[in-house]
Order: sequence, then C-alpha cells, then structure tokens
Amino acid sequence: MKIPVQKFKTISKKYLSLFPKGLFYKQGLKKNIIVFASRRGGSTLLYELLSVDHRVRKIYEPFVLHPGHPATRIQLKYLPRKEHDIYIEVTPDEKEIIKNYLEGLLSGKYQEFKFYLSGQRTVIKIINALGLINLICQTHDVLPAYMIRHPISQSLSIIRNNWHLTTDAYLNSVVFREVLLNETQMQEAISISQKGTHFQKCILNWALDNYLPLKKSKTAIENLITYEELLINSSIILEFLAQKYQISNIDKMKKRLNHISSSSRNISTDQTKKLIEHNNIKMLISRWRDEVTERHCKQTNHILNLFEIDAYDAFNLVAAKKYLIYPELIRSL
Repeated sequence: MKIPVQKFKTISKKYLSLFPKGLFYKQGLKKNIIVFASRRGGSTLLYELLSVDHRVRKIYEPFVLHPGHPATRIQLKYLPRKEHDIYIEVTPDEKEIIKNYLEGLLSGKYQEFKFYLSGQRTVIKIINALGLINLICQTHDVLPAYMIRHPISQSLSIIRNNWHLTTDAYLNSVVFREVLLNETQMQEAISISQKGTHFQKCILNWALDNYLPLKKSKTAIENLITYEELLINSSIILEFLAQKYQISNIDKMKKRLNHISSSSRNISTDQTKKLIEHNNIKMLISRWRDEVTERHCKQTNHILNLFEIDAYDAFNLVAAKKYLIYPELIRSL
C-alpha cells in the first residue's frame, strides 16, 4: 500500500524523535558551505546549485524568523534578538551564543531545520547576517560563498514584492554610527531614509546590506560571485564552483541552473519565470533597464559613491572587472 507523502513525513518525524538529535547526521570529509547574500540577491539559486550532491543537508535562512516554521522555536531559544533580524554587531556573550547555534546547525543537532538519514554535508544560506561573515568563518571551518547582484535589479525586486526595508537596523547600529560611517555619510543616509523616494531607500538598503562584506571583509571579496556573471558565463562558472566547493555532480548543477529557483517560483513575475525557462539570459539581466530612467541610475551611483562602493556602476549590467571571476570572458551587453 502506498503511504501518502505527508503521512510518511509525520511517521518519520515521530520515529526520529525516539533517537538522540544528530544521530543520523555524520559529517563527511568535505567542508560545509555557507552562502551569504542580501535579499533577492540570487542567493537561493547559488544555494541550490551548491547543494545538488547526494547526502547534502540544506538549511534555509536560519537567522530569519519564519512564523509557523518548526525551527522558530529553536531560533527563539538560541539566538539573540536583533532589529529586523539583522546581525551587525554582537557582544562577546552573543558571539559565543551564535557560535554554539551554528555548531548545532552544522552537527545536525536541530532536527527542526530538516534531516537526512545519511547526511554527510551541510549547505546553509544566510541573508541577514552579512556583518558576521568574518566571525563565522573564523570560528567555523567552512567554505563561504558571497553573492551580489546589480543594486537596481535587486531593489526593483524588493519593490515589486512590497518587502519592508531594514535600513533602520544599520542607522541605529553603534558600529555604523560611530565607527564605520563618517558624519557626511551618516547624515545623508538618514536624509535619504527619511525624505528619499522608495527607490532611493531601496538602493540605500542595498548599500548598507553589502557595506561590511564589500568594504571590511577580505573573506567575502575572495569568495565573491556575481549573479550576472553566473548567468552570462554559466558553463565555466559552474565548473569553477564545482571545483572550489567540491561538488561532484556538475551535470546536475547545469540542469538546476535552467530551472526556476524555489524563491523565484513563489515571488518572481510570470515574465521573469518565462525568461528563466527559455534561458533568455541577456533579457533576464537587462530587463530592469526598461523600468528605470537615467535619473534612477544617477541616484544609484550617488549612493554607491557616498559609501565608496565600486562593485557596480549603475549604467552597466555587470559588476566592475575586479569583482568578476573571469572578466576577460564578459562581452559587451
């Protein structure tokens, strides 16, 4: 008799609850992977590409509270609360708490985050703790990947989905206010957050999200992948990723690239889904140009220049050459 999927999952969970947590997860020889990015930055696609191998356990956004998710109980118990769930500065005690929390995730301790009976490797996606890249990589022997996407394209996606902004978390941060930003940067950021257009506020949010990894993290820069380069030169970038992150099934990575990611399936427009399905890369990464004017591009560059971020020029579709893996292969678009 065929057992319904939901009933099978319920039976499995009850069965597993009889055993000590982590019993069925045994770390293999390959290092675990952590994907860092900001929201709508292409991280779900990269996360899914890096977890195609067999016996890989995937953990999705363990620093974000998802109401109703079984993992929320674990998060509330083990994680310090932060404004908008954005982790920027942490106290010595909080560092230890976060370290222990990640150790629990990587060891398979928390079944609430998903289990595999024979898991041997973990891939984690983190979108709201970019400020902790250095800390996490110093305290855990993992392979990090940091992804960025064109600020206009990413911001338009935030606007379309009517997502809230997290700018206040940065502007209220003691580290940003008193250490990282000078008075001019801070005052103009406050002005944009209060009086700017919604578009300008989204670009500001992108700049603040990515400020620490782009400006203060050698680890992030050394492991940076741009969304546009991944799509434009997918074949060679996938080979690069497979070698760097020890992915065995590159054929499965190639197949996965031509499918809509789980996040895009739920929140991308029908037009975007069609472009992905038909592998229309040029249109996929350039479509945002039809939605903005020269003024929007100038406003974007003004904000990027304010924070001395040179990863993108708003008028160009791809990142600056020094942020690309194979800049010589990027053709004019």
